[in-house]
Amino acid sequence: MNNRTWLQLASVVAGAVIVGILAIAVPAAFWTVNSVFATIILFLSFALPPFLAITISQAPSKDASFIWLIGPLGTC
Repeated sequence: MNNRTWLQLASVVAGAVIVGILAIAVPAAFWTVNSVFATIILFLSFALPPFLAITISQAPSKDASFIWLIGPLGTC
């Protein structure tokens, strides 16, 4: 398993721990539809970001195309 997989696993575990703590700490009388929805949103805010991360593309091996663009832009 690589680092990204461990990070994803850790984020899901952290979200589950938050939900577990809320399940223990919040009395049953306060569990309404709104509080359940807020708990789901809180879980997703912890668990989802590593799954949505954008991978960084590799830098081009040669800078010829970037250097070529300097010429037309530098004549203004």
